[in-house]
Amino acid sequence: GTPVDHYVIQHAVNGGPWTQVATSATNSYTLTASEGDSHQIRVAGVDAQDRQGVYSISSDPYVPDAGPPGQPGKPILF
Repeated sequence: GTPVDHYVIQHAVNGGPWTQVATSATNSYTLTASEGDSHQIRVAGVDAQDRQGVYSISSDPYVPDAGPPGQPGKPILF
C-alpha cells in the first residue's frame, strides 16, 4: 500500500464504544487515563490521500492505579 501520512487514534473506556481522541503524525501518543477505569487504544494509518487503513488489534486493557502513598520526605528543621 501507500505510505502512512498520519494515524487516527481511538480510545474505549470500560469496554464502551470506540471514540476518536486524536490524530498524530508520529507513532507516539500519550493518553490521559482516569484512575480505576479500564482503557484500551487502537490505531489506523491514513495516507496522504486521506485513505484510512484498518484498525489495529486493540491494546490490552489498562487500569491505572495510583497505589499506596510513597515514603514521606526528610523533615525540615526550622
